[in-house]
Amino acid sequence: MNYSQSKDDLDLLRVLETLWRGKWIILLCSTLCSIIVSGFLIFGPEQNSVAVTEIKPISAEEAEQYTLFNAQGVLLILRDENEKFFAPPFNPSFGQTTKASKNRGGGLPPVPDFSKTPEANLIKLFLEQWSNRTLLEKAFKKHRLLEEQDYENAREYEIAIARLAGRVSIVPPTLSSTTRWKQMYPNWTVRFEFNNQEKWLKILEEVGVRANENVREIIQIRVKNILNSVLEQNLHHIGVFDSQINSLQKMLEQEEQNYGPSITDQASQELFSTIRKKQFIKMDTRVEQALEIFSKTPVVNQSVFKSVLFTSESTVFKKKRNNIRTILLSVLFGAGIGVLYVSIVGVIRGNKV
Repeated sequence: MNYSQSKDDLDLLRVLETLWRGKWIILLCSTLCSIIVSGFLIFGPEQNSVAVTEIKPISAEEAEQYTLFNAQGVLLILRDENEKFFAPPFNPSFGQTTKASKNRGGGLPPVPDFSKTPEANLIKLFLEQWSNRTLLEKAFKKHRLLEEQDYENAREYEIAIARLAGRVSIVPPTLSSTTRWKQMYPNWTVRFEFNNQEKWLKILEEVGVRANENVREIIQIRVKNILNSVLEQNLHHIGVFDSQINSLQKMLEQEEQNYGPSITDQASQELFSTIRKKQFIKMDTRVEQALEIFSKTPVVNQSVFKSVLFTSESTVFKKKRNNIRTILLSVLFGAGIGVLYVSIVGVIRGNKV
């Protein structure tokens, strides 16, 4: 037993001695492998990386610029889904009462239904623009992320562009660190994996600007349509009141001729009430007031308006491959090759002896 153990110890010492004699070869192999891998990482084709860009809501100070307009009840311009603003609808229908107002008594004015006041959620509208792949596809073509000549025909090129645009992900807020990148993102993010950072940054900038402008146009159209609808309703009510006034006046004239003025008190009161309603509508300047207040919001100024805080400069690129780990593995791989070579040479030399 002692003999066997002594033999094993002797063999281990010989192996260690062989490796020690070949230490420079092992070091050389390890160094060469690390140099080759490092050179490939530096001078080889650009690696794919995942670009992450946060979409943040505008600041409270910027959102405050919409407070006065929101109070008009035309359209609530809100920075995100967490912001709440209560304002009665801009133009409740004449003569209608809500269920709550009936419970309070028919003689009381209607209770405004705040849930019917339309909203424009800025961050939601911006995300909808990103979900519309048309903006991305146009930007991809403009910046030539794919070359059309690499495809057999225009249809295949269009399909490839659409598929590439489909790889852009709009990711909701991540409040857990157990994500792929072990990092929390409290805001929405745009993520895309590609191998050309410079082109992607240009696309981010272009699509962001276009999406922001589309949101601005959507809000302007909504406000315009709502106010035009109010004006049309007012014109309709005036027309109805004019018809009622003409009918009441004819009825009064006929009753005065037939029965005398003492019988026409009720009809006179109804006529007077209808004329007052018509005058109230004609004197209503809320539309003009709302337009004036809206003209002072950032929406009307293209250079000032921001639907979200979104800049390409805030993009973080996360490499899919860990370069340091790759180089360390290449060092170990080279060392393994060196050990294998030295061991084989040592065995061959030992057999010759």
